Parts: sequence; structure tokens; C-alpha cells
Amino acid sequence: MITPAIDKGDIDVYVEYTGTGLEAVLKEQAKEGESSESVLKRVREGYEEKFNVTWLQPLGFENTYTLAYHQDAGYNAETFSDLVDISKNQEMSFGAPHAFYEREGDGYEAMIETYPFEFSRKDSLDANVMYEAVHNKEVDLIPAFTTDGRIERYNLQTTTDDKGFFPKYDAVPLVRMETLEKHPDLKGVINELAGQISEKEMQEMNAKVDIDNMKPEEVAKQFLQDKGLID
Repeated sequence: MITPAIDKGDIDVYVEYTGTGLEAVLKEQAKEGESSESVLKRVREGYEEKFNVTWLQPLGFENTYTLAYHQDAGYNAETFSDLVDISKNQEMSFGAPHAFYEREGDGYEAMIETYPFEFSRKDSLDANVMYEAVHNKEVDLIPAFTTDGRIERYNLQTTTDDKGFFPKYDAVPLVRMETLEKHPDLKGVINELAGQISEKEMQEMNAKVDIDNMKPEEVAKQFLQDKGLID
């Protein structure tokens, strides 16, 4: 986890997701239906007190989980609950990264408590491999990230977390407060990105890197130029 690095001063700035900061780092639980603004307020207060790190303004996109399946799977599912019903009536395999099975609060075991799936098999897969696996019909269902470009490129079908199990995962830049004191203009510069990146734009940029093999710095530079933020 990258939190110890910014806490120790090894890095000064990075982007984190609000739900991850709340549940995985601060070990607090999101309330059912809690707003993005409320979660951001809680993590900002918690990080400032515990790590002397603050959260700036959200970038505009959320990178949450969606349960995705192959377009030819034959499922008529729009929600997680729809998939639960299907899993109880026919065989359905599940593939996810090892970390998802280990996560507390917003991982596999907690998900099963909210959504009582009956999977015929559970596979532990690399986060990148799982998209290939569901695309090749090696597994039936994966916990995909909503900004991953492979969802659209592979024509995967996504579903809605209808019970609000997962917290908000809004992407927000974090900065050490000591760094802001040394460089007071930094906050304004970074906040120029506030609200500038949509989920669709992030998905397209991820696809260019993960599928088209473009360099991340090239994709980022082109995006900033297109937005008129740099020359």
C-alpha cells in the first residue's frame, strides 16, 4: 500500500480513491447510501489528523466495482441481485484478484454477506488476466473496475450494485501538508484538474495503455493538451 510512503515523505503527491482511504486505510465503514461529499469529508479529516496529508478536489471520475460478464453468457442481468438469482439456478464461476478475496469491509466475504452468491467455482486471478478470462469464457463473472478500457473493448456486460454495498471510490489527489506549506501554489495547480476527467475519458485512456500499449506519460500529455491545461 502506498500510504506509508506518503506518510514517511518518500512521495509527496498521488491519487487515491475515497472508499479505499476510508475502509482500507482508516478502517472506517461507509454508511449505506453515503454521499461522495460525506466520504471525502471523512477521509480528509482522518488523513490530516493521522498522516498530515490532505485530500484536494475530486478529479471527476469514480472507479468503483461492477460485476461484469461476457455478452454471450445468456444472462439477463442488470443488477448484482439479478446475478445472485442466476447463480442459484445455474452454474456460475467467479474470478477475482487475490487481493479482492483478502480485503476486509469491501472484499469478497463482505460482498457475499450482502449478495449471497452460490458460485460453482472461485478462481484467484491477476487483475489484468481476469478480463481475458471472462472474455475467453474461462470464468463467468469478474469484479471489473468501471474505468477499465477492456470493458468496452471486450464488449463486457456490466451490472449495478443495487444494494449500495461498495462505498464511493472517487479519485482525488492527495498531498502532504508539509509539501503544501513549502509550495503554496501547488494546491491551485493540481486543482486545475478538478472535475476534468470523466469516467468515459479515464476508461479510454486506460484502454490506450492496457490494450494499445501506449506509454502512460504520452497518453496523459495528450489528454492535458486536449484540455488546454498545458501547451
